This record gives sequence, structure tokens and C-alpha cells, in this order.
Amino acid sequence: MNKQRLVFLLLVLCFLLIGGAAALATSDGEEEEDAEEYSYSEYEEEDRSDWGLEDYQNELDSINDNIDALEEEIAAQKTLISQAVQDIASLDAQLITVNQQLALTQKQINATSEDIDRLQTQIDELQGQIDERMGLLQDRLVDIYVYGDMSLLDVVFKSTSFQDFLTMYDMVETLMINDKELAREIEAQRSAVEEDKQKLEQSRANLEKVQADQYAMMTDLQNLEQEKKALLDEANMSLEESQAVYQSEIAAAQAATERIQELLAASDPTLTYGGMMIWPLPAAWDRSWITSEFGWRVHPVYGYSIFHCGIDIAADGGTPIYAAADGRIILREYYGGYGNCIMIDHGSGVVSLYGHQSYFGEYYVGDYVEAGDVIGYVGTTGTSTGNHLHFETRYQGEYVSPWTYLQ
Repeated sequence: MNKQRLVFLLLVLCFLLIGGAAALATSDGEEEEDAEEYSYSEYEEEDRSDWGLEDYQNELDSINDNIDALEEEIAAQKTLISQAVQDIASLDAQLITVNQQLALTQKQINATSEDIDRLQTQIDELQGQIDERMGLLQDRLVDIYVYGDMSLLDVVFKSTSFQDFLTMYDMVETLMINDKELAREIEAQRSAVEEDKQKLEQSRANLEKVQADQYAMMTDLQNLEQEKKALLDEANMSLEESQAVYQSEIAAAQAATERIQELLAASDPTLTYGGMMIWPLPAAWDRSWITSEFGWRVHPVYGYSIFHCGIDIAADGGTPIYAAADGRIILREYYGGYGNCIMIDHGSGVVSLYGHQSYFGEYYVGDYVEAGDVIGYVGTTGTSTGNHLHFETRYQGEYVSPWTYLQ
């Protein structure tokens, strides 16, 4: 007994030692994992802090690629949503048509049932007449069978003459023949009505089959509509997610751009801004051609309220775009929703932006331009609904109304 207890205690001790070791190993693993995560985060911050102009430009290029992909994805999602909405509308129209057909079929079934009931009443009445006539005929036949010639003797005794006998005998025979003929006529009528009834019953059966098919079609359409609505809900959710990511990428691109501007400004501290800006388009496209002002608006493509960071000036495609003031080009590329875009640093923290260009002029990043130099041409690249120039001004990285600087 003591040996069994000793063995049991040893087993418990081993179990506790093994469990404690496992817990210790798990704890050490979690600490190492936390340490790795912390080290990676620290490395990421340290790596970004050492970035130069080229690093931020590469990051901006990558972000712009993401923005381009997101714009295509959003466009595809909108197409899917539009198609789903059209499909649902089509299904709704089909359901209305099927419901109308069901109502018409039910009306036809009801009318056919009423006709069947009417014919059944006629059949019952005709059958009653047949039964009555056949009853009379059977009674006469029974009399003839039971009494035989006595019926003939009755006719003889009741006759006052031979002629009278013939007349009365012919009347009895004619009456029996008429009963038979009338019974046949009534039977023929009853058979005809019965045949009409059978046809109507077949017609009603066909209508009920049509009705069953219509109910099955309606069920299929309702199921398909539910699937389309579920697809539409999913597409709307995906669109919202993509738009949220898109806005995040836009913000990241702007942050990278601002950092690039800061680095460029730091590399050229002699550049200072002074005076006012000229109108960035030829005189023919003056202020009367402004289609969207600086401030909040409903986005013409995305359909939701968003802050418009500049002014939009409508102009023919290919119209030359002028540098609004002296400065150095710090960005010349396809820039997400801005499309082909140029940014000019005018010094003293002032930057101008020219978006949606069809193609660029002969100036590149790092080139110094003067007010009036042609830096590009009006187009509709990027997120745009038509040819126009999107013109922005920024001060110390913040959006400001272009009217602050324009003459």
C-alpha cells in the first residue's frame, strides 16, 4: 500500500514539473515574440526616419500605383453595382408580369369552374328527365309483359268500332315510340353536355398546370432577386471598403508629397515667393469657365460630399497651361486621381498644383520655370468627367483658396 502511494506521488510530481516547464517555455516564447514585434516596429520607424528624397519618391510611386489599381477596382465595383441594380429592376418587372399572369389565370380558372358547375346542373336536370321518361316507358312495358293480350282486349272492349280499335292501338304504340325517342334525345343532350363538361375540366386542369408553372417561375424569380440583392449589398460593402482605402492612400500620397516638398525646399533655401499669381490658362478660358469652386461639394464621380481642394476651370483639350508664378517643378507624373500632374514650389512655403493634364510640356522635376511658361496641356486624365484644369495652391502643406494668390 505504501509503495502504491509512493508511486502515485512520484507521478504527480513529474506531471507538475512537466507542466511547469511547458508554461515557462510558452511564457518565454511570448516574450521573444513581443520582443521581435517591438524590434520590427522600432526598425520600421528608424528606417523611415533615415529616408531621403529618392526613398519618399519611390514610396509615392508605389502609393500612386495602389491608387490607380483602386480606381480601377472602384470603377469595376460601380459597374457591378449598376448591373445588379438593373438586374433587380428587371426582376421586379418580371415579378409584376408573373403576378398579373397569375391573377388572369386564376380568373380564368374561376370562370371555367363556374361553367363546369352550370353544365353539371344541366346534366343533373337532363338526367332527371331521362329517368322520368324511362320510368314511364318501363311501366308500360311491364304492363304489356304482365297482362299480355289483356291489354289488347282492353283496347278492343273500349273501342266502339274496328276503326276506333285501330286508332287507339296506334295511339298506344305511338306513345311508346315517342317515349323512346324522347328518352334518346334527352340522352343525346346529356351526353353532349357531359362531353362539354369534360372539355372544361380538361381546360381547367391545363390552367391549373399553367398556374403551377407560374408559381414556380415566381419562386425562381424571387430567389434570384434575393441573390442579386445579397450581391448588391456585398458589392456596396466592398465599394465602401475600397473607397475608405482609396482615401487612406490619397492621404498617404499627400503626406509623401508634402515630405518631398519639404526636402526640396530644404535643398533650395534661396527660393522665395513674392507677388501674385497669373491666370493659369489663356484669356479665352477666364473665370467665367470655372465649374467647381474651392470648398465642400458633392464629388462628380464618387457621388459623396468631399472637400474640393482647388478650383476647376473648363477648357478644350490641348489648351496650354501656364505656370502661375516663378518656381521650381517638384512633381511631374501621373498622380492618382489628379492624373497627369505638375507641382511647382514657389518658395516661402507656397506650392501650386495643375491636375488632369493630357500631356506635359518640356519642363521636368528640378527645372526652374517663370510665370507664363507652358508646363502642360488641358486634358481629362485621372478622376475626371471632362476636359478641365484642376488648379490648387498650398501654403506650408495646407490647402488654401487659389483666390488668395490669383490676380
